[in-house]
Amino acid sequence: MRIVHTADLHIGKVLNEFSLLEDQRYILEQITGILREYRAEVLVIAGDLYDRAIPSAEAVRLLDEFLVRVTGELKIPVLAISGNHDSGQRVAFASRLLDRAGLFLAGLPQSSPQKVTLSDQYGEVDFYLLPFVEPATVRPLLPPEQAAGIQSYDQAVGAVVDPLLRQLDASRRSVL
Repeated sequence: MRIVHTADLHIGKVLNEFSLLEDQRYILEQITGILREYRAEVLVIAGDLYDRAIPSAEAVRLLDEFLVRVTGELKIPVLAISGNHDSGQRVAFASRLLDRAGLFLAGLPQSSPQKVTLSDQYGEVDFYLLPFVEPATVRPLLPPEQAAGIQSYDQAVGAVVDPLLRQLDASRRSVL
């Protein structure tokens, strides 16, 4: 499967009171060109879609235009997770509805990462979407006796990923 992977777009970033939106628009156009040129079958965006938890309207509009172009015009599914700069709740908004359009958004951690299965000429590929996790967001997903032991980021990730790894089918292609 031809996968284009990117992360840390930080749409809406401002440096020294200078907006980077036009530069980011240019970069998103470059990514669109790469998707076309390499006939990508999926775009993975691994966190930090925005530069802040509450992005500007212009930043939201720019990302929306890009995602519509990729999923609507190019017909390429997008798998995106929230990062530490994003608001998981905002990224997850309408995600179940957007799944139907080929836009898969994982904003909030779950006890088991969201699974998205896509196909190519060799068969199915299982993608597991793991948004940014921290101890405070993972503890409520666990039994109290296990939650109490989650103090670090590594422990939080392990609490979500370890059960998944134990159940994976080694005969299938999987991407986390």
